[in-house]
Amino acid sequence: MAVEYCLFHPQGGGQPADRGWVDGREIVPARDHDAGLVVARSAGDLPLPDFTVGQSVEVRIDLAARRTYAALHTAGHLIEAAGRAQGWTHAANTHFPGQARIEFTAARPTHASTPRRAGRKRPRRCGRTSPRPSRKTRP
Repeated sequence: MAVEYCLFHPQGGGQPADRGWVDGREIVPARDHDAGLVVARSAGDLPLPDFTVGQSVEVRIDLAARRTYAALHTAGHLIEAAGRAQGWTHAANTHFPGQARIEFTAARPTHASTPRRAGRKRPRRCGRTSPRPSRKTRP
């Protein structure tokens, strides 16, 4: 079953499918690649009732879950942009609650461009030719 003004987001793009209802029956949205539509399938064992073309139905989604999925998805894009700015390559992602992550691969730095660790002292030069300045205290 497909509705003309579809509220449902199917699983994809790293996001879980919305939780929704059509005329009080819980559904799972899915993408029908052949038809190019998002269709509603029954979430349980009972099939959806027969609907006729043009029939009015009440559709609703779990709005709190949709907002969570959207926020995690948007945050993932922001993190991906920051990683790309560092020269990292996006490898994988998921935006499912409780397991959201972005994975990158980073190029190995060349020796000349390897950053120094903070607090690391430069090595002293050997064979100093001038005497060290004395450290006298002032009265």
